[in-house]
Amino acid sequence: MAQTFLNLAQGVTGTLPTSNYTSGITMADNWRLSSNASISSGTNFLTANWEQNDSTGFSNIGTALTQSSGIFTFPSTGIYQITYECYATLENDETGMKSLIAVTIDNSSYTNVAYGSSGIQRSSGNYELSSIAQFIFDVTDTTNCKIKFGYEAEVAPPDSVVNGSTNNNRTNFIAIRLGDT
Repeated sequence: MAQTFLNLAQGVTGTLPTSNYTSGITMADNWRLSSNASISSGTNFLTANWEQNDSTGFSNIGTALTQSSGIFTFPSTGIYQITYECYATLENDETGMKSLIAVTIDNSSYTNVAYGSSGIQRSSGNYELSSIAQFIFDVTDTTNCKIKFGYEAEVAPPDSVVNGSTNNNRTNFIAIRLGDT
C-alpha cells in the first residue's frame, strides 16, 4: 500500500471544494410548561400552557419553533437534537412515570420515539422526580414533520402533577439544529 506524505514546509496550493454546509449552530430554542398539569393514567400529551423560555439570560439562536395545542413546528429542515425533561410531583403510592417524545413525518400519524423513566416507591408522602428523553429528528419537511411531548403513568393519584412554571424551567425541552438534512 503506497503512502503519500505532505511536506507543509513547501506550502499547499489549490482551492478547497465548496460545501452546502453552514458552519455553527443556526437554531437553538427552549420551551417550557408554564403551569402544572394534572396527571392522568395511560399515555398523555401536554397540549396547553407551553411558552418559550423568557428567563433572565435566555436567548434563542435563529428562528424559534412555533406551537399549536402542544404540537411544535420547526422553522427549517435539518437534523435536530431534542432533549425533553418531564418533572413531576407524585402523590402517595405512585411508583413512577415515563417522559415521552412523539413525532410525525406526515402531519398525521405520531410515533412514540423516545422515553425517559424514573421510578420510586414509598408507602406515604409525595415525591418529586424528573426523567429525560432524547431524540435526533431528521426534519425533511417543515409542514409534515412535527413533534409533541408527554408522559406515561400507570396510575393517577388525585394530587399528582406534571410541574410547570412561568418563572423557571421544570418540564421543558431544548431543540438544537445540528446541521443540514
